Amino acid sequence: MRRFVCLAFLAIACGQSLGQNDFQGRRRKVLRRRPIEVQSIEQDAVEVPVPQARAVQAASAGLQAVPQVNSLIPAPQIITDTQCPEKKGLQVYPHPDSCNNFYKCANGTLTLETCANGLLFDEGKALAGAAHNHCSYNWEANCNGRKNDSTPLSTPGCEYQFGIYPSGQGCFASYTKCVNGQPLEQYCQLGLAYDHRIHTCNWPDLLVESAGCDPSAALGDFRCPSDEELSPLARRFFPFPRFPVPQDDTLYIICVNGMPRLNSCGQGSFFSEETLGCVEEF
Repeated sequence: MRRFVCLAFLAIACGQSLGQNDFQGRRRKVLRRRPIEVQSIEQDAVEVPVPQARAVQAASAGLQAVPQVNSLIPAPQIITDTQCPEKKGLQVYPHPDSCNNFYKCANGTLTLETCANGLLFDEGKALAGAAHNHCSYNWEANCNGRKNDSTPLSTPGCEYQFGIYPSGQGCFASYTKCVNGQPLEQYCQLGLAYDHRIHTCNWPDLLVESAGCDPSAALGDFRCPSDEELSPLARRFFPFPRFPVPQDDTLYIICVNGMPRLNSCGQGSFFSEETLGCVEEF
């Protein structure tokens, strides 16, 4: 039945198998101090358009200019006439005028970095939850008033070189994640569908109007019983009654405002019809 429920959900959504997304970040303390004498190097990066800044940075480092559209990662500019405030560890600092740029100190080496296309520097997420190279997606970054250039550099399937996009119009259990201009299909957890409004997966019953999801059809046409039809045991969980999934005791259904949601017991546990709760296996 689990396979049936999964296939039924995907038939409504995208016709693919399901998996989990991989948005995680390492937690480190964000230092808010700025590098010593940082004002002396800011003029090289202020008010320079992003594509032009890439070429200027590459030339200053003696490197070949990076292509504007096919570039995967903008080349950093090594700073030698300024010292990092700390000689060990990793620290990042916002550029005072550009949200496309930031300063990075890695074991005492200072570089002026440029966020990849589709990303901006958010100090609050730089060391915990950034999308790539300490930069966040442009739709979630807080620039605190700093200017930014958000001109898209598009490739097939990707508006920006980095971004998250719907798999199509409608209710999908997957979405497209663009990395270095390459579209990669990502899958929601079992029972969820992609919500373009929040750029992540959500319950299908919350996407009825925005994406046209049909939670009942996705679960084999399961319909939530009315209050009068509930058993005495199910009424104990009102207003969120629970129901088993036949032939798969690792799954169960919760009804929320008359709409079903597919849930799963944790590893090593199963859903008990006697208690309508998950029980650990021994």
